[in-house]
Amino acid sequence: MSGLLQLVGLISLAFLGSSALEHNRRGLGAAGLYVLLGVLVGPLGLSFIDGDARPLLVPTMSLCATWLAFVFGIRLRAGAAKRLQLRGVVALVGESGGVLLLVASGVYWLAPHLGVAVTPQIAIGIGIASAASGQAAIHFARLRLHATGPLTSFLENVVSADDLVPFAAVFALAIVLPGTRAPALFGAHGWLIAVATLGLGGLLGLLYALAAGQAPSSDRGWVVLIGILFLGAGTAARLGLPEVVVGTLAGFAVASAAGGRLLVRVVSTTERPVTLLLLVLIGARLAPSEPASAIALLALGLRLSGKILSGPVVGALGGASMDAGMGLLGYGGLALASATQLDLLYGGSTGAWVLMAAAAHAIVGDILGPVGTAVLLRRHGELAAHRGESP
Repeated sequence: MSGLLQLVGLISLAFLGSSALEHNRRGLGAAGLYVLLGVLVGPLGLSFIDGDARPLLVPTMSLCATWLAFVFGIRLRAGAAKRLQLRGVVALVGESGGVLLLVASGVYWLAPHLGVAVTPQIAIGIGIASAASGQAAIHFARLRLHATGPLTSFLENVVSADDLVPFAAVFALAIVLPGTRAPALFGAHGWLIAVATLGLGGLLGLLYALAAGQAPSSDRGWVVLIGILFLGAGTAARLGLPEVVVGTLAGFAVASAAGGRLLVRVVSTTERPVTLLLLVLIGARLAPSEPASAIALLALGLRLSGKILSGPVVGALGGASMDAGMGLLGYGGLALASATQLDLLYGGSTGAWVLMAAAAHAIVGDILGPVGTAVLLRRHGELAAHRGESP
């Protein structure tokens, strides 16, 4: 019971901090504070989270990853990818896929020069965790800087859908290299993992539609939704299936069901609070070491370079400016979910090194993301102050 009380206290602290900081947030540095909070209360800090509570961190992280993926599935069904049209979809696939390949190959080939041995699985995992961009920076520009214009809209559409590539990569990796949690049957047959993952995601959406009814109220919808998400996360974890894929499919199915769109706008507002909680949990699970820190810094440099270099590709295919990569430096909850998923599936050194890289991306991305986006939009005259409007 003491472990459960510690976990409840940690979650409460994270959400109280979320309310206090987000009220006056200027878009800078919040991720670092939450990671630091997790480190402070974890075994590397004051050890408030002891042996009773640490096993509870894993299912809580599983729920967070499933929820964030569910939000992403709803966003896709609501038209996030459709708004980009075909050329825009090709642009975001090229952008996030290119960053994934650059970071994975760079980490694998450059790590020996730092005196660190990295397995292909770790390199690919870090690449997956580095691929996507976050929405916080563009939301900061929209709400605080009153940004409007075609480039702002294009960036908003890209960052709302480019998690599709790393989530698909997680799915493929789980099929080729089943996680250490997977039962022997699934571990021996990758196609069973694929079928079970797709089936579970669709089943959760169907269960929601049946339980919520044709015209659910908001309150009943939330109760059913939370129950379905607990069921999905628990079942996926039990079977060794990737929660982020199950959650994405469930969200897509729920948003397609009668009455499902009632929750689309409301559920989207939960992404930031759940992201902040996940940052705390990741901080409490970090296991820093000199090799892992060196690889995290290498991955960070490769990611930032890849995002900036992707600008001409994104601009040419999506009809945006050639320097659009400056607006993609942010790091969000869905990218953290992909990193968390890899830790949940594989654990050990793979999970520890991927989480270390994700923490570095989150801290730096939460600072550079809003700055880079503001500089880009200011350059193209899409901020209110540069259109002669009052802020």
